[in-house]
Amino acid sequence: MVTFNYFGYLPTRFHSENEDILRVQKLIFDFKSGVRDAVYFASHMIINSFRHSYGSKAEQFCFVCAPCSTQAKYDRRFKMFSSILSSKLGGADASSHVHIIGYRESLHNTPNHLANEDNYRVVLDNDFFAGRKVIIFDDLMTTGTTSNRFADMLTDAGAEVAGAM
Repeated sequence: MVTFNYFGYLPTRFHSENEDILRVQKLIFDFKSGVRDAVYFASHMIINSFRHSYGSKAEQFCFVCAPCSTQAKYDRRFKMFSSILSSKLGGADASSHVHIIGYRESLHNTPNHLANEDNYRVVLDNDFFAGRKVIIFDDLMTTGTTSNRFADMLTDAGAEVAGAM
C-alpha cells in the first residue's frame, strides 16, 4: 500500500525541547481530542495536497479513517474531519460506515506497539464500501499495522484501497 506522511512524529515518551517537534505533537494531540482548529488545519492541509495531486479526480476517492480504540473516540476524532473532506473534495463520507464494538486497549509504550483486542471488533458496512476507491487516513502511523489490517478489511468488503495518509 502506498502511504504519504505529513509530519515526522516523536512520541512524548522521548522528551524534546525542539519547537517544531513540540508543535507537531500539539497538533496531533489536539486533532485526536477533536479541537476544532487542529481538525480544520489537518483537513485543509489534506484537501490542498489531494487537490494538487488529483485535481478533479479527487471526487472519485472516498476517505476512510482507520479505526481507533472505541466508537466514541472514532467519532470525536473523525466525524467533523470526514465531513469536511467529503464536502470539499466531493467524495462520500465514510465515517458512519465504520462501527467499532468494544474497546481496544492500546499498549503504545511498548517497542512492538501491541494492543489487547480481546473485547474489540471493527465492523464495516460492506454495501457502502463495495466498489469504492478508498484512501485510508490514520492520524498516527507507528508500524503501519492498523492501516494494513484495515486495508485488508476494506478489500474484503469490496473496496479498492488506493493508499494511506
